[in-house]
Amino acid sequence: MTVRAVLLDLDDTLLPDWPAVVSAFRATCRRAAERYPLDPERLRRTIRRTARRRWWASDFGVYGRTFGLSSWEPLWGAYENGDEEYVAFGRWAKRFRRRAWEDALRYEGVDDPRLAADCARMFARERRRRLRPFADAWPLIESLRDDHAVALVTNGPDDQQRVKLARSGLDAAALPMITSGEVGVKKPDPKPFLVALERLEATPDEAIVVGNSLESDVAGAHAAGIRAIWLDRIGRGVRDGEETPDAIVRSLDEVPALLRPGPPQGAALVPGRSP
Repeated sequence: MTVRAVLLDLDDTLLPDWPAVVSAFRATCRRAAERYPLDPERLRRTIRRTARRRWWASDFGVYGRTFGLSSWEPLWGAYENGDEEYVAFGRWAKRFRRRAWEDALRYEGVDDPRLAADCARMFARERRRRLRPFADAWPLIESLRDDHAVALVTNGPDDQQRVKLARSGLDAAALPMITSGEVGVKKPDPKPFLVALERLEATPDEAIVVGNSLESDVAGAHAAGIRAIWLDRIGRGVRDGEETPDAIVRSLDEVPALLRPGPPQGAALVPGRSP
């Protein structure tokens, strides 16, 4: 079956998410250690724990998880454009980030609310500075756009994911983007994928999903009756009990060869799926 539509994940597929978060934490904690005798790596681990603790204890954390947020996301996101509940979540996030840093610093023996507020602002700034695409992201988009309908399907609030597109420059591709915040459910629910196909006027058997998560991207694609290519950048492999992708690549550079008619170069795609 010819692949006519390609659905691309965003975070950790087209642009690094978790590595950028770690880097932003490290930069912020090093700056804090310039003002007090702190161990930056220890503080980095502590802020992750204190943020998680507040995140899981709050009703707003429950709300944020409905569209795929993790505990580090409200440490930098604005969350300003949406309904009343979403705007209230944004107000909570501003308090959350300052208090999470206060908790972390106190745990490390520093009671300095001003430094906590500085760290909250600094982390948000450092996080935005690291919104850059992977080197293989643009080549893949350019190789697809002439012969395929392409859309982004991503977990997260619509406004935050669009900030990522704008700051990374990927908005220049002008691709339609479907977010879990927009449709009301997160991957692996099939709805985000099916909404994307509806916008591209394609059917599941004409489509392929490319993403880095077996749980969200591959399992979600299969739930929608779509084949999926798993991006396994580090070569960890599929483990027992995990969703099996239809093909595995180590780089986005390998994807176009799998979509060309004729014998595939590299790992072959299995036949189409039925929802």
